[in-house]
Amino acid sequence: MARRRKTRTHKPAAEDPALAAKSPKSFVIKSGTVGPSVAQLVRDIRKIMEPGTATRLRERASARLRDYLTMAPALNVTHLLVLTLSAVTSSLHLRLARLPAGPTLTFRIERYSLMKDLVNARTRNVGHAPGGEFRTPPLLVLSNFNQAPDAKPQPQLKLMSTMFQGMFPPIQIDKSALPSFRRVLLISYHAATHLVSLRHYTISVRPSGVSRRVRRVLDSTSSTARKPVDLGDDQDIADYLLRVKGAGGSSTSGSQGGYETGSETEGESETEGEGSGGEGQGSSKVELPADYVGRGNRKGTHRAVRLIEMGPRIEMRLVKVVEGIVGSLRGEGETVFHEFGESLFLFSFPLLFSLPRHRFYPPATSSSQKERIDLRPLFELCSSRSVALSSRLNSSR
Repeated sequence: MARRRKTRTHKPAAEDPALAAKSPKSFVIKSGTVGPSVAQLVRDIRKIMEPGTATRLRERASARLRDYLTMAPALNVTHLLVLTLSAVTSSLHLRLARLPAGPTLTFRIERYSLMKDLVNARTRNVGHAPGGEFRTPPLLVLSNFNQAPDAKPQPQLKLMSTMFQGMFPPIQIDKSALPSFRRVLLISYHAATHLVSLRHYTISVRPSGVSRRVRRVLDSTSSTARKPVDLGDDQDIADYLLRVKGAGGSSTSGSQGGYETGSETEGESETEGEGSGGEGQGSSKVELPADYVGRGNRKGTHRAVRLIEMGPRIEMRLVKVVEGIVGSLRGEGETVFHEFGESLFLFSFPLLFSLPRHRFYPPATSSSQKERIDLRPLFELCSSRSVALSSRLNSSR
């Protein structure tokens, strides 16, 4: 029997048809044989791309990349993200293609962490979002993608920033409501290591000027609380609210008898939040210009804003940029950028010439067959092609 869906209380958000037609849409798929960790990474990346992606897309084992390129125009898909695992080097690659004509950016993923890995690595409970944070696209923040004036020209930085910006709809301040900003996607470039770092956060808005225990009591009275506050070791509510962390409910040792002073309670509220280290966190306290999601987040109230990382966390390196799309009928086109630069083309083919000629033939071939499968003209053609391409790259720089 089909699963029943709630329609009265779970209505989809109203969207402008004109904006919906222009908003970017994407496919996030895996190609070839991958493990369960990479398959989970595909689902986590779909979470980032929501709501403009096919979340429940199921890849068939017999489906090819050309099949997705064929049905993409009918669904107004503008971007294609493909994760592949190399069988030779066991390296994970992410190909980001702009449909329908390209270009295609190939990244090599150096390391990654899944959503469940970040949740299990948290030292303390940071709470849960009110829900519905995946109904709107995230806020895209790009860092260090600007070209330094005295550095060597790197046109691939502008290409990467343009591709990342095109994956998400632009922000319209005059038409967007404050509750629609629920997530932040931070993509930063490290010039020293040439790595592109990706971080995914959710925006947490909590009361300011209230201690953590008071906030915990208030949250436990809501209908969505996971469990109530445990007061089994305390005589009354004052013992729970004023007790020093680590002291028992009936502890009377010390000058204060296991209780906090008023200044300590205020200090705890000022440094409340994950990653806080002192009183220098006052800049996170803002006055809400409009109503926001969550209990008591009304217009004009002072709230503490925190970013909680929800994952996934990816560090990748740009390897290759081609003009077309890999796997299309038109071909991938010419190589615009490569990680190894001119060395890939200027030294790979002369290395082939230095090898003995018998290395290019099968071991069990006759002399007449060796004359017919002479590969030297093919290598000479490829070498001239590589020199011409490298000269084009140098002239573009």
